[in-house]
Amino acid sequence: MFNNVNNGLSIMRCTHCGSAKYVKNGPYQGSQRFLCKTCLRYFSDKVRKFNYSDKEKFLQLYLKNTGIRNAAKIIGCSPSLLVRWVRELSGNLRAQLDKSSFSIPPASLPDVIEMDELYTRVKKGTCRVPVWVARSRRLGKVVAFTIGTGI
Repeated sequence: MFNNVNNGLSIMRCTHCGSAKYVKNGPYQGSQRFLCKTCLRYFSDKVRKFNYSDKEKFLQLYLKNTGIRNAAKIIGCSPSLLVRWVRELSGNLRAQLDKSSFSIPPASLPDVIEMDELYTRVKKGTCRVPVWVARSRRLGKVVAFTIGTGI
């Protein structure tokens, strides 16, 4: 947000586009809010608590199948913030894929099979019986199921 300039002075810049052209636009939650004249977006003078290296660290944890709660404990933030980061990153990835010239025809995409396990009771709750269901995400149908001790 602040970039060093000559004489040790610092100039604040827009967090979205990096422009130094902005006007004050009233307070917001105890800090000054500014309106960028270039991109017409709002930003404040608050320093972000989590920077891009924290997001990168979370992304590495997420890709290694670390749970959201465990990743939140490691990074030191709330799980809801991490869910918001996942949505933001997936939106950015989707936008980049839409802009790219590389495209995969839908017929050649691999099918995603979702597995679900549930338990039901037999004979008035005497024993639990697992039911496994495999569902095709592309077809939207159940492709296999089994009732009993395992697959």
